[in-house]
Amino acid sequence: MSAFAGPWPEKGSLVLRRARIPRLFLERALGADDGACLLADIFIEDGRVARLLPAGQAPDEAGLAVVDCAGRQVWPTLVDMHTHLDRAHSLSLAPNPDGTFAGARAAMARLRGLFTPEDTAARMDFALRAAHARGVSAIRTHVDSRAEIAEANWALFADMRARWAGRVELQGVALLPVETYATPEGEELAERVADLGGCLGGVAEFPVEGSPDELARLRKALAALMRLARRHDLDVDLHVDETADPRARALELVAKAAIEAGHVGRVVCGHCSSLALQEEAVVKSVLELARRAGLRFVTLPTANLMLQERLPGRTPRWRGVTLLHEIEAAGLPIAIAGDNCRDAFYPYGDGDILDTFRHAVPALHLYPEEDASLAMIGPVPASICGFAGHGLIGEARAADLILFQASTVNEVLSRPDLARKVVRAGIALTEPPPAYPLPGEA
Repeated sequence: MSAFAGPWPEKGSLVLRRARIPRLFLERALGADDGACLLADIFIEDGRVARLLPAGQAPDEAGLAVVDCAGRQVWPTLVDMHTHLDRAHSLSLAPNPDGTFAGARAAMARLRGLFTPEDTAARMDFALRAAHARGVSAIRTHVDSRAEIAEANWALFADMRARWAGRVELQGVALLPVETYATPEGEELAERVADLGGCLGGVAEFPVEGSPDELARLRKALAALMRLARRHDLDVDLHVDETADPRARALELVAKAAIEAGHVGRVVCGHCSSLALQEEAVVKSVLELARRAGLRFVTLPTANLMLQERLPGRTPRWRGVTLLHEIEAAGLPIAIAGDNCRDAFYPYGDGDILDTFRHAVPALHLYPEEDASLAMIGPVPASICGFAGHGLIGEARAADLILFQASTVNEVLSRPDLARKVVRAGIALTEPPPAYPLPGEA
């Protein structure tokens, strides 16, 4: 049968013949390739990849169900390493009338008093159902952790993680101003996050108009954060320099704090928008510090394109995204992630990391048929976050796959409504993305 015709085998033991797999999604090389892709036969037994061979090198096996992919694209399920599930699909309750970053923050402040845990759980579940149906199998989400809601939000996160276990693997990151980590509240939060196996994080804002005392407070807060992360053996994931002001240089302070605390290789920096507006000498110096600190990066193209340099009646003069190519050239891992979904920060999206990647291609001048950018939604974020078993196709791994009605990467990216079949443990999913409206929406 073809990849999309007829019923899918009900058992998780079958062979996918002539699957065209981008080399970046293969756990190990399989010999001669077909340009950027390899034409392979994938043998699946008991829901796992038992054998992975160049197409045509293995004989037919009697009684084994066969799906002929006929040279169509087959990818692993994908990873979205920076999301905000607790505010997803909240746009109708907390809109952002002027579309600015300040407006989005004001809307989020209003939102905190509007939703019960049950409301938030319903929106999170809707977001996860959509992502799951599109082939996202691992998600890191930031969890609003301000004092008045931290306990309830982390309890909700733990419940959702248990509920979705085996379908979407979830990680949680504390989200609050980093200055909190220099207080008893920060100590208490770190203990809660450690108990739940999460990450420490927050927003590192450089005081561009501030006093020396404010800068000293930021340095003290970052030092406290790194000490807590090291004490509890936790990764750190920060929003850094999400601004169009080139004077914002919190990234440099984050790198120095990680080095001084000995927390090298455990810190992710998201956004880093202002880096793209700084002088070359500054960029070179900061990236050298980042290399010494072992920083990892994630760019959030949709939110940054929407929010950065937004002024009434003025077309933006830059794209809002960070220096992906320079970061990559410095030997530092960088991923692409979705960030916000139908909320005040980004009013569109549906939890589909492939859709985010389509936006990233022109925004960041990527060329997925030739460069390594596809890895930025698969093996790179899986490695950064420690999502073992995600983002790659390989023997002994779960047969978690996406089959596309397309023969090339270009075709996958060129048709947003392209048919795809998501396969988990060798079994094809049948449930579509959830229908609008969400519960409680008009």
